Amino acid sequence: MKKKLSSIALFLLGGMVSLTTSCKENSLQQEAPAHDVSYQREQNLLEVLQFKDLTPNDLLLRSNNGATLDIVNIRLGRKSRQCDGFGICEVDWFPGWNSTNNDSQLRSIVLPQGVLGLIQEDKNGDLFIELELEREVSGFTQDEMLLRVDENIEMPNSGEDAFDPGLMIKLGNYAFDNRIGDYGGYRIPVTRL
Repeated sequence: MKKKLSSIALFLLGGMVSLTTSCKENSLQQEAPAHDVSYQREQNLLEVLQFKDLTPNDLLLRSNNGATLDIVNIRLGRKSRQCDGFGICEVDWFPGWNSTNNDSQLRSIVLPQGVLGLIQEDKNGDLFIELELEREVSGFTQDEMLLRVDENIEMPNSGEDAFDPGLMIKLGNYAFDNRIGDYGGYRIPVTRL
């Protein structure tokens, strides 16, 4: 009887080890999206895509024209991929920037995989961020060029000179627009909370 129970216990233990190994292999496949063709295309796009850098002079010129409301630091990536891939993962708001910042000070505050953007207001009072490309990009479809936001990104009021009560970039896919700047770019609507 003891021999039979030990055989059953060993059989069950072996089954659990096999099941655990199988589950771990499946979770590893899910965690490593490198085999996903769209993920690979997003990575390829990120390698060649370069957004136009904003300089303090750009920021000062736009703010003097009354067009700029605030500066944002946008981390490229997708929330669904732990900020990897092509999209907007997070946004930091800089209400404390001023015209005395130089280029190196401005670049030092950019997030990893980040790009600086300006929250602007059009003549209808609608807010947006426009990201211009630095150079032409080819070899990608319109669908592959979509800038994806996997979930709403809120920018709450963070100080006395910040918007009240805050801003948000809505979940969605934002199309590449070749009419923006010299080489195209993205216009991302921003809504007030």
